[in-house]
Amino acid sequence: MIWTLLSLLNWTTDYFTKNKISTPRLDAEVLLAHTLKLERLQLYLQFERSMTEEERTDFKALIQRRIKGEPVSYIRGMKEFWSLPFKVGPGVLVPRPETELLVEVAESLHPANILDIGTGSGNLAVAMAKKWPQAHITALDISGEALKYAQENAVINAVSSQIEFIQKDFLTLPPPRSPLYDLIVSNPPYISTPVWETLPAGIRDFEPQVALDGGPDGLAFYRKIGQTATPLLKEEGTVIVEMGEDQAEAVKKIFEKNGFKDIEVVNDYAGLPRVIVAKNRKHSNAK
Repeated sequence: MIWTLLSLLNWTTDYFTKNKISTPRLDAEVLLAHTLKLERLQLYLQFERSMTEEERTDFKALIQRRIKGEPVSYIRGMKEFWSLPFKVGPGVLVPRPETELLVEVAESLHPANILDIGTGSGNLAVAMAKKWPQAHITALDISGEALKYAQENAVINAVSSQIEFIQKDFLTLPPPRSPLYDLIVSNPPYISTPVWETLPAGIRDFEPQVALDGGPDGLAFYRKIGQTATPLLKEEGTVIVEMGEDQAEAVKKIFEKNGFKDIEVVNDYAGLPRVIVAKNRKHSNAK
């Protein structure tokens, strides 16, 4: 049998479907394009092209990795965020499209100093550095492995001079002595430990638990951010955090308890509550 791109795509899509891959056609296209070093669109312009034995062998290896649950982004070694390329792999969380909402919500602020808590691949820090070339960003993460990706992504996107990467466990940081930041952003671990244990194998077995597990109720980081944010923020500073779709009320109450007054819940494009925006209480009282 002569394997053309179209016949191989159709076979792989069926195979992925039978193995309960959630996006079978998309994954087949992305992995085949990666194997052939093409853009996905180019596949459609070369449907009748036949594949060499070496190309089929390479593609088969990627199919087997995907069947075992490995994320497509890990297999490719790359993920796009905010239309920017990010290197990813084992040990770092794959950036999610919904996290782009944090960058959108921050667009009107023009901060000079930003703190990114739990930077992971550096996607938020890098995107904000590209958006505000004059801004300085401090990016924290407990994982040295994740920070290696983040530092490389800052170089790839030509913003490394704007970002200071620091390996720290934010939950153990002492209160600061003076306000430092105009903006604090975070996509913290917010999945509760019991839920973590039920996640699909593609997430649970490959992506780092430390980047997803937010403690027994998933709220550990929000409590720490709520307690720490006011002394970290300048007088008119803002906190923007991502959260789980069922956590809006709990996270809002945490910020209210810590003195924040102007608290806004922002829905994602699916209409689900996804982001909390909170103004520093000193800013609120000054109005």
